[in-house]
Amino acid sequence: MKPIYDFLFSLYEYLDPKYYLYLWTLSGRKTYPFSAGDIQAMAKTASQLAAAHHDVYFGVGVTATGLGQYERPKNEEIAAIPGLWVDIDIKHPVHKVQELPPDIPAAMELLPDELPPSMVIWSGYGIHAYWLFREPWEFDTPEERGQAAGLLRALQAVVKQNAASRGWKIDTTADLTRVLRVPGIMNQKQPDNPVMAQIIEQGDIRYNPSEIEDLLPPVETGTIAPGRTAAFERRPTDGLAELMIRSCRFLQHCQLNAASIAYDEWLAALTNIVRASDGIQAVHQFSALDPGRYRPEDTDKKINEALAMNPQSCEYIQKAIGFQGCPPDGCGVQAPCGWSLSKVAQARAVVRGIPAPTPEAVFVPEVLGALAIIKKHDQAEYAKFKASCKGRVNLNDLEKNIKQHRQHARQENPYHLVQTGETSDNSPGETPPGTRMLRNTVPELPVDLALPPNFKFEKSGILFVKETRSGDIMTYKAAGAPVIITERIFNVDTETEKLEICFQYLNGWRRVLFPRSTIFDARKILRMADFGVPVSSESSKYLVKWFDALADINRDTIPVSQAVSKLGWRGDREFVLPNFSSRYRIDNDDDGSQRTISGFTTAGTREEWISRMQYLRQSPKARFILAASFAAPLLRILGQRNFILHNWGGSQDGKTATLWAVMSVWGNPDLLIGTFDATATAMERKAALHSDLPLAVNEREVLNRFKKQDINPLLYILGEGRGRGRGTKTGLQNLATWRTIMLSTGEGTLSNTGSLEGVMTRVLEVCDGPLAHDREFARGLYYFLPRNHGHAGPEFLAQLLAADYGAIFTTYREFQAGFRISYPDCVDSHIDAVACVATADYLASSWVFGEPWEQAKAGATGTAAQVLAGLVTRSEASEPERAWETFIDWLAENQDRFTERASGPRFGYRESLNLYVIRSVVDRFLSEQFSSSRRIIREWAAAGKIDSYHHGGKIRYDIPGKILESGVRARVIKVINR
Repeated sequence: MKPIYDFLFSLYEYLDPKYYLYLWTLSGRKTYPFSAGDIQAMAKTASQLAAAHHDVYFGVGVTATGLGQYERPKNEEIAAIPGLWVDIDIKHPVHKVQELPPDIPAAMELLPDELPPSMVIWSGYGIHAYWLFREPWEFDTPEERGQAAGLLRALQAVVKQNAASRGWKIDTTADLTRVLRVPGIMNQKQPDNPVMAQIIEQGDIRYNPSEIEDLLPPVETGTIAPGRTAAFERRPTDGLAELMIRSCRFLQHCQLNAASIAYDEWLAALTNIVRASDGIQAVHQFSALDPGRYRPEDTDKKINEALAMNPQSCEYIQKAIGFQGCPPDGCGVQAPCGWSLSKVAQARAVVRGIPAPTPEAVFVPEVLGALAIIKKHDQAEYAKFKASCKGRVNLNDLEKNIKQHRQHARQENPYHLVQTGETSDNSPGETPPGTRMLRNTVPELPVDLALPPNFKFEKSGILFVKETRSGDIMTYKAAGAPVIITERIFNVDTETEKLEICFQYLNGWRRVLFPRSTIFDARKILRMADFGVPVSSESSKYLVKWFDALADINRDTIPVSQAVSKLGWRGDREFVLPNFSSRYRIDNDDDGSQRTISGFTTAGTREEWISRMQYLRQSPKARFILAASFAAPLLRILGQRNFILHNWGGSQDGKTATLWAVMSVWGNPDLLIGTFDATATAMERKAALHSDLPLAVNEREVLNRFKKQDINPLLYILGEGRGRGRGTKTGLQNLATWRTIMLSTGEGTLSNTGSLEGVMTRVLEVCDGPLAHDREFARGLYYFLPRNHGHAGPEFLAQLLAADYGAIFTTYREFQAGFRISYPDCVDSHIDAVACVATADYLASSWVFGEPWEQAKAGATGTAAQVLAGLVTRSEASEPERAWETFIDWLAENQDRFTERASGPRFGYRESLNLYVIRSVVDRFLSEQFSSSRRIIREWAAAGKIDSYHHGGKIRYDIPGKILESGVRARVIKVINR
């Protein structure tokens, strides 16, 4: 384990412990996250995984939050890197590509001489070279992350170029989310012949990123051209190679000196010429000018490589290649291919190709179209051309013909692009040929989209551009910063769509979700100003136009994802949980729900969490409550209704600590546990969000005296699984529903003598704190659990989704039947709930805690038995029985009110050892403390506690009483003296 630890320590020694590292295994594709301050545990886990014959990798880039068991980070989630890296395969049959360095020395020669690596790893079939920083590079902004990615690409480009010059191929591994093999562990690529990955070279040299940037030799990085797809995409507006060759002095130099130019000159020319509409043919014609070096098959290979690269730029040609023949003030393009690809440059090339202007050469559609473009976009070029026309072409006729050509073009296609070039007839949502992309003007955009017609998009903001009938150009501000749509979010629960808006904010990019009704309404869109979008009442209508046009032209480009408003089951084999399933986004507007969602994370090590929970499970009560956390996803499978598990007793005996442990199954308990001090609506929303997951609520004592008395309706609703119906201006709100197990704590019980019978049957009350025997352990959980959580829940779900639901239901029925026989006095609904928890205990004991099935079942049965023994009996839960006991106590307390000399209002009278109570007094007593006086009185009569009478074919429970001192005869209920 020491080599693994030493390697990880050398990379992350100075990394802030707030960050997270992770291991990843190829088999099972599982992720193991660790706090950056817990490298020892990471090395230990890597060693254990290797002992189990796993190929073990680690993520070089670190994250700000822990990852789920089956999650991999996205590029934008990488928060820091310890250095730069290169992965070079060495020739071996295990590799598909065989154009590789033959051995380690040959691979080492590809590394830049100016930058000796800090460390080199033999991976088993290649080398990994690392250039470590003096301290980890932490990314404060997306731009800084982009700079790091660019520097990594540049370093790898040097190595790739060195390899290409030798005819070898090197894989690109320049993504910040790259995982690489951990040294000190066997490479299992050939299971019958594993090879040890190990450090073969290591030094103390460390770099600052700026030093690497300064020392890197200039090289074309070969990234994908902005506005193009990864495989080069030809467009109808691309021009012939002739346009660039006759306009570019460098290409002319290469053409005239084809037999003597260097390889890098030829390659620079090739990467440009190949992009013309006739580029492939033109490259072969150009290369064939040197018959001594021209081979068609080799040229075809270079064409494929060139199309995957950016065209080498004018700056590269001048500075790296050293060509001195370019005009001192430049020629108006960034790369030679611009003469054939750019609309304005094509127009310049056409105009400059006229050696001596004459009416016959100028007044043709091709030239007039080119002149119309440079008149609008390049006034200086247009002025030069007009000067060359003097004495040859009538300037008034020139202006007249250009204007007529523009009017004719507008009639053929009225939707012309002011900023980006001509359009063609397109279907809605189709990107018009020739359309430029947004990254052409704002390269750092998170997502590249097509620029809509009639808009100008720059770093300074967005302008709506309109041409008047007289030909004047008018601009109107839409926004004071770049603002785009990056994603469409469809909520499958509400069947509504939102748009993710991304805009430049301070030194970075901010993303916020807005309903479509806000984005496309000039008044509502002003709400975006509160989030930092630079929009005003003056610019709002143009911003709406921008979003409308942007969404339309990029309809097939803007990604669409699905969202849900609550967690839990989706069908039979899919479960939505932030640190488990990434198919759905969670779409909730209120801050409370967002805070809760942020709590479903994974942190620390599974092994340490298991160790603590094994000790906690030695307490039967704690084990049962912990098992209830796993039971929530089983409610749907077992057909079990919602219930409440309340742990009550004295303070400082581990009730809250146990609740923290329970919620650490799913995430950070500090964020997942709520309190009773919330409105009924807030509780309903939280329960709906936690559907199929436990709902944890701490400390009933935060309620005031009146709310404590009024808690029964809330408990009834939570147990029912359905919120209250509420109206809106347009009708009824969507009714909130949920399946959950509510786990609560308090110093007193939730139920009381006056609780509804439905509440009594839904609430399981466990007396006394589960960890009173070890308060030191309980206190330690408050520090431990926020740093170690979220492992068990996703692991349990992964097993559950693959399990046989029928077998699980059979196990539940077996527990249920056994408990009914052993505890016949228990309430049926309580037995069902305990059987559900026992089933979860049985499954979790095996799936999560690794117990044999027999041991798991015995433990679950014994734990459930101890809980059942402490629950209320049928008679104790019966409301009529509880009402009778309270009524008898009340009669004893008020016996003086049944005498002729009563000090207050008379409640009735005594006669022949029986007590006659005025009916209205009984009704008032029961209505104040219980649910229904009529039902309770009927039950009393059926049990023989009061008399009943048949009168007029009906059963009555009261009779006319005797005349009292006031002369009034009241109807009374006869309480039988037993």
